[in-house]
Amino acid sequence: GILFSRPVVEFFTKLEPTDRHLSRQEALLISNLSPELFEELIELTYIIALSLFDTFTKLGITLFDGKFEFILVNCDTNKPQLALADSIGPDELRLIYKDQHLSKELIRQYYHGSDWEKAVVKAKQLSKDDPTINFKQRCLEELNQSPKPIEENAKAQIDKLYPVLANTVSGRKLFSDMPELDQLVDSFNAVFSKLSLNSPAK
Repeated sequence: GILFSRPVVEFFTKLEPTDRHLSRQEALLISNLSPELFEELIELTYIIALSLFDTFTKLGITLFDGKFEFILVNCDTNKPQLALADSIGPDELRLIYKDQHLSKELIRQYYHGSDWEKAVVKAKQLSKDDPTINFKQRCLEELNQSPKPIEENAKAQIDKLYPVLANTVSGRKLFSDMPELDQLVDSFNAVFSKLSLNSPAK
């Protein structure tokens, strides 16, 4: 819950059984970028992160961390360019408003302590030892676990997260019949407290 004075950039793999932390040197090596483009990628990351932080701060929302994925375009020219190839939203960012998560962390909290979460932890460890099988496949086939459907009332509230955030950030009613952000957060608190989400599932 403590903010750094400036963004911290870290590198991870995304095409391995589990995300692996990389040193800057290894990231440069496997990226196949020139040192100049690699430095440009880091600068772009800082610029986007600070811009998003400023955008959300003005709305009372704290951006704690996020993930950006880049691609090269114009590769067949002498001047290939970096382009952000990821969406920017609750799946990629950890956003907190009035102590409530506004991201897929809501789903993680929903399944906290469940048999599914325990299976995911075990499957990820097994996949580290044997990366030929990814952890999702292990959960389903070896551990015979799949996530139980989200309770209908909770799902109905979580489904509103994306449109409410779109309305809030844009300052326009892009999606009608949606609550204000404060109302949505109140509904999260009410629904999640009833479900006792922080205790193991029975």
